[in-house]
Amino acid sequence: MATDKKIIVNGEVVSPEDIGADYVLAHGGAVPAGEVIDASTIAADVRERNGFVAKQELVTLTSSKASPSDIVDSVLKEIAEELAHIKYERQKAAREGKSTLAYTTSRINSLKTLADVLGKKIEANAGKQIDLRHPQFKEIMRLWMEFVYESMQKAHVSDDMIDIVFKQIEADMIDWERRVLEL
Repeated sequence: MATDKKIIVNGEVVSPEDIGADYVLAHGGAVPAGEVIDASTIAADVRERNGFVAKQELVTLTSSKASPSDIVDSVLKEIAEELAHIKYERQKAAREGKSTLAYTTSRINSLKTLADVLGKKIEANAGKQIDLRHPQFKEIMRLWMEFVYESMQKAHVSDDMIDIVFKQIEADMIDWERRVLEL
């Protein structure tokens, strides 16, 4: 599509066809443009951004319906990482003789957020609710079952009887999570 519109790229007047653009948006006349980005560059950026976001721990935990405790731990980690970046930038600005006010303000706000999240985590942990899907709880259950198994062996219970007992425990635990949560 031919057009008589002209734009300025790096100080040179060019037509949209010269730079491979299908169209140029302008208020009229020659428009200074410091950077011209084509659709394929934008699409590549969107793909890269989407890939980056999908790999973020907080996103994967939330998407996988992880336990609230795991998600809060990830949030705390994210806030701590951002705090470290802000601290680095503030120190860099100070070394360069630039104002650190914006970094300091941002860091103070982030520290308040971190304290709030930690407070809520402590509050939640003080409650009586147990996160049955948390890896530590699962490890406790595994260790408890090992303990029962070893105790039965020490009591000279036959292997066949141990198998029967553990199969019965497995059958009885089908709705154990619901029963525990009802306590």
